[in-house]
Amino acid sequence: MIFGIRKAFIIITNSVYFYTMTFGAPPYFPSIENVMHLPLERYLPPYQQNVLINMLKYKGIHDSWLLDPIGSNPLSAIELANVGYRVMVASNNPILAKLYEVICSSPSKNQFQAALSEFGSFKVGNERLEMQIKKIYQTECPNCHSLNDNADYLWKKGEETPYHKELQCNSCKLKSESPMSEQDLSIQSSIGNINLYRSRAIQRVMPGVSTPPPVVQEVIQAYLPRSLAVLSKLLNRNDAFVTTPERKNIIEALLILACDFGTMLWGNPPGRSRPKAISIPNQFWEFNLWKVLEQGSKFLSFFEFPIPFTIFPELPPETGGICLYPNRIRRREDFQNFPDFQAVTTILPRPNQALWAFSAVWAGWIWGHTAVQKLKGSLERKRYDWMWHTNALQKLFEFTSTMQIPWIATAPEISPNFMVSFVSAPAASGYKLEEYSFNPEEKSAQLYFSYDPGQTSKNQNQTNFIHEYLERKGEPADYQELLTINILDIANNNKLVEKNQKVDISLFPQIQQNFEKILKNSSQFKKIDKDTFEYGEFWLANPPNNYRPLADQIEISLIQYLQIDPIVSVLEIETIIDKKQPGLLPANHDLVIKLLESYCDPVPGMEETWQLRKQETSNIRQADIRIMKNMLINIGNRIGVNVIQNPNVIWETTDKKRNYHFFVTGSCILSRFISLDLLEKKPEIVIVYPGSRAELLSYKIKRDPILADQLAEFHLVKYRHLRNINEIPGLDLQTWEKLIDSDPAIWQEFGQPVLF
Repeated sequence: MIFGIRKAFIIITNSVYFYTMTFGAPPYFPSIENVMHLPLERYLPPYQQNVLINMLKYKGIHDSWLLDPIGSNPLSAIELANVGYRVMVASNNPILAKLYEVICSSPSKNQFQAALSEFGSFKVGNERLEMQIKKIYQTECPNCHSLNDNADYLWKKGEETPYHKELQCNSCKLKSESPMSEQDLSIQSSIGNINLYRSRAIQRVMPGVSTPPPVVQEVIQAYLPRSLAVLSKLLNRNDAFVTTPERKNIIEALLILACDFGTMLWGNPPGRSRPKAISIPNQFWEFNLWKVLEQGSKFLSFFEFPIPFTIFPELPPETGGICLYPNRIRRREDFQNFPDFQAVTTILPRPNQALWAFSAVWAGWIWGHTAVQKLKGSLERKRYDWMWHTNALQKLFEFTSTMQIPWIATAPEISPNFMVSFVSAPAASGYKLEEYSFNPEEKSAQLYFSYDPGQTSKNQNQTNFIHEYLERKGEPADYQELLTINILDIANNNKLVEKNQKVDISLFPQIQQNFEKILKNSSQFKKIDKDTFEYGEFWLANPPNNYRPLADQIEISLIQYLQIDPIVSVLEIETIIDKKQPGLLPANHDLVIKLLESYCDPVPGMEETWQLRKQETSNIRQADIRIMKNMLINIGNRIGVNVIQNPNVIWETTDKKRNYHFFVTGSCILSRFISLDLLEKKPEIVIVYPGSRAELLSYKIKRDPILADQLAEFHLVKYRHLRNINEIPGLDLQTWEKLIDSDPAIWQEFGQPVLF
């Protein structure tokens, strides 16, 4: 029983059972919050920790050989290797390959410091390289006037000098923000001939070329003069740096980090910038690159023990590890020497022009122009559309089709056109989208493909599928979300492309055109906002009499679990809920946090862990509900209305023009009180709820415009407000009508005002 409402609990339980029918199975697996931050992280597809492991377990694949033919984020394959899988990663990108190697070796902080100390000890004239670079960033503390190199600088796009600096003083420890001084500007102007540095940067990539391709010029122009000058000194030192292989690897990985932090693509404010192209923000940071090197271990060392790492044809031990195949996975001559893979596991990335352009140039800077050859195509192309991406993916699926192995892949940051790439490339190669799950809030899909060249299409009415999706979600959905699930359903029913059929550039426009024709069917769907069609939200033209919004479905599952286990972590409760939910209707992370804040308190000393409040237990909430119902009966008798218990409390006024229907709840699951039959009778509906639900209710109303419209005519009354009204001497119906809405359903952070 949920908070003492026995009949409602039966309805809720049945509803949960209905919504756990197979609809977009398997479940969507939530990810652990990632605390490991790589160089280039902004350009890589998001790493969703633990997700691929759970997807493999779901398919019953344990301790096997896996193939990652894309290698788009090192952490995904390394995570699998760390739990016992052997993963062959194909990557022709030497920058990413170096990150794989160094992260797997798991150097200690002391090893980073020793490598950097040796590297920085090189004498430039009579001065150590380290000291020479630090002087380039030197500035005066405005408090103690000591000279410091611990500063970063803010720039405006197109300006000749920075306008602001942030300093953490090494002497007085003061953290300050101040304008640039004359000394700062003098140091800035003494960097040297920027054209000379740019010329040298080009020659490292393309020796003998005076006019490089536009992409190379674009990369070079993404660096400030001081950053390019410092990188030039570091790269020159690396050319002559002879040391142990371990230290050489560390320094090369640190140089990748410096190349990344040296660009002008670090916007201010940072936001959630994930550049897909080289575009300079209006304001950006210039970082102290020697300080970046000193802090490099936190970007490159994540594991206590090394993870076995080999380069093909050498293979890692049976206990797990990474085998790097340093080429594209298309060379047939190596096929006979490959292990027996059980599956392909990978992150399907969106194309990123910035990543590949930077990678090609950085490879030339660090290892010389011969290292650029594998990536020379990225120096000639600036645009990567969905069709280009489809063709590239199809070559990989065609290769693995000869092994007839399944694909298990995550697809973060999806958009409808690239979702077409992700499902049409395998379809044209004889693969079927066997199962899938999708989180519209995160714009992330989890996809399971099996090799099935004899697949036949199924007859699935797309209108019915979209209608069923909205009905089961119980909330509006936007255009992009509905188009994406439509594409997934088409692929799942084998109606995308036939095997060996060329994917045509007209495929996505055709899908979109057919989808819009369905969505414009006014007898089935309606647009509920004023945005343009492609950015609009849609709902059912004729919704069912009773339905359960997704937010209420999630709240039901959370309440049920907390009554069994009152102490939970965020990941634990998300996982429990998502296992109950269909794969197309997972829990939204922000909603789960709001629910936990409403019902629980954080457990001190245990990060991301919550405990159910004592007053939220079932017995106490049952008692609260009985008290509130008795109070309504008492107030009704006092003001002279006819009181009916049915089992909810109803007030009938003498003229019967304003009858009140009361629903008392301990939760924020208000959809159970909304039915078209009741609304047609037009009573005064009053929902009495705990004040601790006010913030959650406000959140639900903001996320669901249909719920907001339905509740707009309701009276939403908090427990405490009802108690205050009950204490008014001489209360009558007129006073009740005046006061009922005087404490709105908005959370008061510092307590609700005293009204009486």
